[in-house]
Amino acid sequence: MIQTKLYPSRLCLLMAAIAGLCTSCSDITDSGGNTSLPNGRYPMTFSAAVDGLTVSRAATGKDTWTVNDEIAISVDGGTSNEKYKITSIYSTDGTGTLSPSTTGECCYWQQNKGQQILAWYPAVGAPDPSANPSTSYVDISNQQNGFSDFDYLTANVTTNFTTDAVSLSFKHQMAKVKCTLAAGEGINDTDLQSAEVKISGYTQVTFTKGTLSGIGDNGWITPGSDKEALVVPQDMAGKQFIKVTVGTGNTARDYYYTPGENNAALESGKAYTYAITVTKTGLEVTVTGNGASWGSESSLGDSSPSEIAYQVTIPQVEGMPIFTKTNLSSKAKDDIYTVSDASFSISYTVPTDDKGMTGFTPPRGLCNVERKLSSEGNGTNTYTFTYTNIHSDILLTYGPYAQMGDFYCRAADGTGYVVPGDATLTDTQKAACLGIVLKAGKDDSGNWKDEGNYTLKGTDTKLTDFHGYVLALYDAAASDGDGSLVQSFGWGPNEGIYIGTDQSWGALFCGYINTQIIKEYAERNEKDLATTFAATYYATDGYEAYENGKYASPSNSSGWFFPSAGQCWYWGQNKESLLAAMKKASGNDKYDWGETYWSSSENSYNGGYSAWFMRSRTGGMESLSKYNPICVRPLLAF
Repeated sequence: MIQTKLYPSRLCLLMAAIAGLCTSCSDITDSGGNTSLPNGRYPMTFSAAVDGLTVSRAATGKDTWTVNDEIAISVDGGTSNEKYKITSIYSTDGTGTLSPSTTGECCYWQQNKGQQILAWYPAVGAPDPSANPSTSYVDISNQQNGFSDFDYLTANVTTNFTTDAVSLSFKHQMAKVKCTLAAGEGINDTDLQSAEVKISGYTQVTFTKGTLSGIGDNGWITPGSDKEALVVPQDMAGKQFIKVTVGTGNTARDYYYTPGENNAALESGKAYTYAITVTKTGLEVTVTGNGASWGSESSLGDSSPSEIAYQVTIPQVEGMPIFTKTNLSSKAKDDIYTVSDASFSISYTVPTDDKGMTGFTPPRGLCNVERKLSSEGNGTNTYTFTYTNIHSDILLTYGPYAQMGDFYCRAADGTGYVVPGDATLTDTQKAACLGIVLKAGKDDSGNWKDEGNYTLKGTDTKLTDFHGYVLALYDAAASDGDGSLVQSFGWGPNEGIYIGTDQSWGALFCGYINTQIIKEYAERNEKDLATTFAATYYATDGYEAYENGKYASPSNSSGWFFPSAGQCWYWGQNKESLLAAMKKASGNDKYDWGETYWSSSENSYNGGYSAWFMRSRTGGMESLSKYNPICVRPLLAF
């Protein structure tokens, strides 16, 4: 949750102190039937939160407060208001502090009981040409560049006099709609790559004193690349709601989705996900997480509709073992099965000496997957993959597989391989283990978006088969002149210069890009990497060379790099399960994290003097001056 604390100006504080000398709290609250208070005598303080948001979300909407965000607060129903600006933000939980935009202009208590407080963001609202003909309504028809500019928020509470901060819970006034596309019969992946999605709704809005209104008739809204858009709440049942266009020019075909009752009763602050399978004859739509609180809509829902049958395709590939299946029907045709239950599973047995973990990965389709090592012994391992919350046809491919908590090892030939996290490690595997899988796969959108162009370690060859990220087993380290171990390094010089890395602290997997930026900056400005940007050096080249290459990255990986704040945040939010895997890999039950860890992401709030770091105790991100020496933990991609 994004939280904000609001404090009065010094003048307001002074007035509060003077008032406190004359009147006690009990005098105010025990005033009998008279509920009014003298105006300008008792300044108010507030705390604020935005429903349904977490500080880890990507900033396509109003997902985090930023410095100088301005909020309007009214204690007379919107007739008048005072403006407050955010002046600083605590990175651990999104908490921020505010001060009046104009010194001395605060909100004051008007009633000791039943005080109404109305607040809205942005403070200026949105134009209303009916009241001011020289303005224009806000056009929301094109949301390809995000929707943060019109993610309107309102808080409306009634409370009694208190000397504590009044809690204002802001609520999104828009509804959020997201679409996912999958290819059905007669449609291929190439068709979907160029498919265009549009969502019907009001294309013009106004937002006045915390009230959102749609203007005119419905039109077509173009969502962002993630097929997500904000719309004015209304019931779209029985109306053309979603349009999918496949093809271009004379070959273009439009498909429409018209929802039934209760499938598109859009409410403010709620999110709606529509899983769409496009076939040559029309759209097959499943509503998932219908009306979930904003921020929890990324899940596939609590259950899948058992009355719908889906196809499961498992192409035969070289090396694929014989498997047994549960809840999958006989083949409809070669390699294609059907599932009409809420889940199915696949089990197979392979020799334990097989190098690298393999499994059945769903590169296409909506479902959850869980892998379990169901038996060990006699030189073999049996694995069971269970697929639940099925909401579309699924394509499974057999090949290299990894998930968070797996062990990443380096073989004698210098290549890397994965050992399942629930396996019993041999002494050889423990000695070969370099780290733990932090995250599987690479996201091209959302919170953990990664736009890095990865190459194989020390080459210009592109890393084509991307399986995931590995967090190193140990902190970066070095030996000083007298042979003592050094495990704390400064980020960079205290010069107030932006190097150019990302400045997000709760999203983006961009450590690989950041590392390249820092190295290029050092080279371009003739700076010695090891002495000027020690954290970067010892997370990369220094870690590769430490103890005669004991922790050198495998040849089929990206090489070690300096993780971004988003990657450190992801690590911090999963620190308990990762720590258990680290203890198992190291064979040390007393293994623990260091206190603080640098990220490669700079902080935008103080002129380039600081960067983001993770505090392992909380798993949250904070800011620190770049010259301070703290721990560094490398990351690699494979």
